[in-house]
Amino acid sequence: SSLGPQRRHRLRERRDIVLDRMAQLGHIPVAQAEAVKRTPLDIHMRPEPGGCAGSAYPYFCLYVHKELVNNPAFGHTRAARERLLARGGIVLRTTLDPAAQRAAQRAISSRVSPKDTEVAAEAMVEPGTGRIRAMAASKRYGVNSGNAKNGPSTTYNLPADMAHGGGQGFQAGSTFKAFTLATALGRGWRFDDGFMTPGRFVPSGGYFDCRGHRVNDPNTEIFNASGEGSGGPHSISTGTWKSVNIFYMMLERRVGLCQVVRTAKALGVIRADGTPLREVPTFTLGVNEMDPVTVAAAFAAFAARGRYCRPMAIVGIVERDGTHVPVPPSCVQAIERDVADAVNHVLSGVFSKGTMTGQGIGRDAAGKTGTNNGYTSAWFAGYTPDLAAAVSVGDIRGAYRYPLRDVTIGGEYYGQVQGASLPGPIWVSSMEGALGDAEASSFHHPDMSRFGGGYTPGLDKQEEDKKRGGHGDERADAQGGEEAAGPGERR
Repeated sequence: SSLGPQRRHRLRERRDIVLDRMAQLGHIPVAQAEAVKRTPLDIHMRPEPGGCAGSAYPYFCLYVHKELVNNPAFGHTRAARERLLARGGIVLRTTLDPAAQRAAQRAISSRVSPKDTEVAAEAMVEPGTGRIRAMAASKRYGVNSGNAKNGPSTTYNLPADMAHGGGQGFQAGSTFKAFTLATALGRGWRFDDGFMTPGRFVPSGGYFDCRGHRVNDPNTEIFNASGEGSGGPHSISTGTWKSVNIFYMMLERRVGLCQVVRTAKALGVIRADGTPLREVPTFTLGVNEMDPVTVAAAFAAFAARGRYCRPMAIVGIVERDGTHVPVPPSCVQAIERDVADAVNHVLSGVFSKGTMTGQGIGRDAAGKTGTNNGYTSAWFAGYTPDLAAAVSVGDIRGAYRYPLRDVTIGGEYYGQVQGASLPGPIWVSSMEGALGDAEASSFHHPDMSRFGGGYTPGLDKQEEDKKRGGHGDERADAQGGEEAAGPGERR
């Protein structure tokens, strides 16, 4: 048993007092009370917080527990919600899909060991409803023997935010470029619009947060991440497919940092620790720490043609008297349907022409890798019209102190972990298992009269050079020079 001798003694005293009182009131014979008092205290309690360690789905269980006590939908006050949970006799109808859960857990466990200090976590969310279908992680849920910090178990709800038992999360990296992409498309940019990008970039001017304050950072140098795109001419499409950091820093400046922040917020983006989003120039590079549930729900909105639904784990409560209380989805049209269709079109190219080339799932899918500068964490967030999922990988001891470089994870060595090298394959395996033989759905074709065409100076020449076997001019001016006029100036 996990109880100490002192606590067990007190519990036994309390049991015997109750038995004596029951005999005194005539509820049981005195002889029976005395016989029971001579028996051992047959009680086994678990010390793990949340009471979910014995569940087959512990992370989802903890999420449900926290949701029930935190969400006003289940009672006007926290005390009322805690009474609902404590009194017993209620049945919760949840959103978990056991098949999706098994697929997610298998995909993670086959690539990341519970003993690794690097942890992988995944959440799957249904577009159009926000229903959480799976929550999985590489470590077992519970306490380590001897209360060791870095064993095969953890009491953090790794796929969730702090409000649902999780930790501080990991920087979401280039997955955040999707919010800048959606903002640009909503503000008139076309698929082939773009500009020349340098090999390095300093965000020394032109960035304003949503309070109107300048938030430039002249002391920061931005480079394009290894394994992703380099400098040169890039359009909205090629800059996304190759995940070019500097292109997206410049695009964010053109469409407005605050506008990108507003897009992200409309899609439910909040920091894992609950503090305000950091509205800084590197917002588009995913400087904010996130959790897989939040990221999966945001990307699910693209799949649902711009309809964002708050993540939900409980769809109904059956009261003690048999009354069924349904819990409806909480959804809003966060971005235009046409804009979401256009985002899906571009992000589909990540699988066919970009950082996830060769890692498709045999059906319409879109997504974005997330490789952080310094390899502090790695992500992949992607979706089909029917299911969205986000996978994060980082070191549980601290992402900044222990970057994902020269590491062995699940018995395999990685010089550096990129979004496409570990989170991507986990996503592919889990989605293939979760979707199984279900009929494949298709994304809506984008409105090409609105989003087709566009112009990027030098891009046509670069493509021609590549066809002839050359490399084009990817060096570009180190200082960047002037950007080409954007759609706002030309239309």
